[in-house]
Amino acid sequence: MDTTTRRLATFAIETRPEDIPEAVRRSAKLLLLDTLGCAIGAVGTDPGLAVRRMVRRNGIGGPASVLGTGQKTSVATAAWANGRLGNILDIDECYKVQGHHAQASLGAALALSEEQGGNGADLLAAFTLGFEVGVRLGNFLSPRVTVDEQGRTKGWTGLVGPGQGVHAACTAASRLIGATPAELADAFGNCAQYMVGRDWSRQWGRDTDLGTFKYADTGWNAQGGLMAAWHAREGIRGIRDIFDTDSYAQVFQGVILDPGAMLAKLGSEWYLPGTSIKFWPCCRWIHYALTAFDQLLRR
Repeated sequence: MDTTTRRLATFAIETRPEDIPEAVRRSAKLLLLDTLGCAIGAVGTDPGLAVRRMVRRNGIGGPASVLGTGQKTSVATAAWANGRLGNILDIDECYKVQGHHAQASLGAALALSEEQGGNGADLLAAFTLGFEVGVRLGNFLSPRVTVDEQGRTKGWTGLVGPGQGVHAACTAASRLIGATPAELADAFGNCAQYMVGRDWSRQWGRDTDLGTFKYADTGWNAQGGLMAAWHAREGIRGIRDIFDTDSYAQVFQGVILDPGAMLAKLGSEWYLPGTSIKFWPCCRWIHYALTAFDQLLRR
C-alpha cells in the first residue's frame, strides 16, 4: 500500500547523493559546518563540561568521537553528546521558527559514519535527508510555516525540536545503517516512543529563575532517532504507518494533521536552503527585534 508514511520513507532512503541538487548540497555543507561550530563552541561552557563528564560516566573508549573534546565513546553516547553540544549556545540553525533539525541529524550521522568509516557524500546526504524529513514532519503537524515580505511568521506546531529532531536523526541513521524504506517507515513509528512532547520553552520563558534546559535535551533527539532506527532494523516497530493515523492529533492535542503538506513537491522542493543561520545566540523569535535594533544602531 502506498501510504503517506511509506512514500516519505521511500524518498528519504532511495534518494541518492547525486539526486540532491548542487545548490542544496552547497547549503548543506555550510549548515553542517555551522552546526559543527555550534557544538565545538559549547565545549568549554558549564553545560558543555557537564556533557564531557557524562560521557565519561557512560564509558570512554569506542568508535565515535565527541566533537572538540578528544573523547571516544560508543555510537549512541557520541550521538547524544554531539546533539546536545550543538544546541547549548542556542545559536544553532532554526527553520523559520518551526524547529531545529541540524544538530540531531548530524549527531546521529556523525557517530554512525565514523564507526563505519563512511565517506563524505553519504554523510552529507544522510544529514540533508534527515533535515528535510524534520521540516516535512513540521509541515504535517501544523499549517506550513511561512514568512512574508514583512518578516511576519504564520504556522507553528508548538512541537519544536523535541519531536522533529528525533525523526531527522532517525532518517539520517536509517540511511547509514542500510535500512529499507519499509524499515524506515516502521522506525517513524518508533520515533513516537522517544519524543519529549510538547514544547516546554513557553514555561521556560515565563520563569524568573531560568533553568539550563530551554525546551529539551537535543542530544536525546539524536540518540532517540538512532535507537528508533536500530529497533526497526531489528524488527521492532511501533505504530505502523504512523503518518496515516491520527496518533499525533491524539497525543499533541491542537495540532492540525496535513499529509498533503508533508509530501508536497517531494523531491523537487528542498527546505534546507531556507533555514536561518543565527547571528546571535538566542531564540530565533528574538532575532526579528534584534535585527531591527541592530539596523537602528547602524543608522
